[in-house]
Amino acid sequence: ALVINLVGRLSEKSMQLKKFVDAQNMITLKNGIDYKTKVVAFTLQELVDCYNKLGDNMKDLDITFVGRDEKNGYVEVRVDKLTQEIRDKVAKVVDLRMVFFKEKQSNFEYHVNTVMGGTRYTCGNGGFTAAWGATYNGTKGFLITGHHGQAINSPVYRGDGKKAGKVTFKNESGKTDFSFVTREDSSWVPNPETPKGRTLPYNRTSTTNYKAGQKVYMHGSTSGERPGTITIPSVKTTYAGFNHEDLVLANYFSQSGDSGAPVFAIDGTGAYGQHVGIIPDGALFYKLSNLPSNITISYYTS
Repeated sequence: ALVINLVGRLSEKSMQLKKFVDAQNMITLKNGIDYKTKVVAFTLQELVDCYNKLGDNMKDLDITFVGRDEKNGYVEVRVDKLTQEIRDKVAKVVDLRMVFFKEKQSNFEYHVNTVMGGTRYTCGNGGFTAAWGATYNGTKGFLITGHHGQAINSPVYRGDGKKAGKVTFKNESGKTDFSFVTREDSSWVPNPETPKGRTLPYNRTSTTNYKAGQKVYMHGSTSGERPGTITIPSVKTTYAGFNHEDLVLANYFSQSGDSGAPVFAIDGTGAYGQHVGIIPDGALFYKLSNLPSNITISYYTS
């Protein structure tokens, strides 16, 4: 089922709403599930609670991705193949009227924001933002998020279908949440200029700068540039079914599709981290200082 925030939005979203409803009915009918999508209004807190319950139980529910879309007002759940058993499992945890199911496709988009030149990439089963140019043992590539379940050696394609690289290293728990994509398309280079005309800094900030009140910016492919401040410099939490420690909690706005986005400052202190996701208390990002020693953010021109 699909939830849409009806307050002041139904008229302007009517065509998009029909698209979502049709897609949901198609997937349920295709898999022999007799269930018609309904449009219901829920509060933001109810959506957040639903999102967190599903994220904490991803492995047990056989789902590969959970995203909260505040723009359209629903919780997205991705599965390899939607079955009655999976639907029943999810129904025991949350109200199905808040859930929009999607099945895995051969290539989901990696949404690459314009700090990387605006090119669209595809791979695996998650849609999110490619952040920093980086090197792994001296090999050039870039960082994406790690918790969406992409496997080692998963190919990554540009929007025109040309192969850009493959996932060669990943970590989705502990103090980080990233995958390193080894570049195989030599024409790909990081673009440090954001659409706001800011220069994305590649000088990694000092660990002493992770303190409450520090102003940072997140630039996601869905939300664009969003300013905020660090509220708690080090938190221990569970996200998308993985246990984390020493993540940073901030108050910038973010939503589904922003995972993996760069987090940085413009006061000269430099690069801070990579956006992980959202919890009821705010936005999470991991510290670039916690990356393995053989991986470093790197701006290169060829």
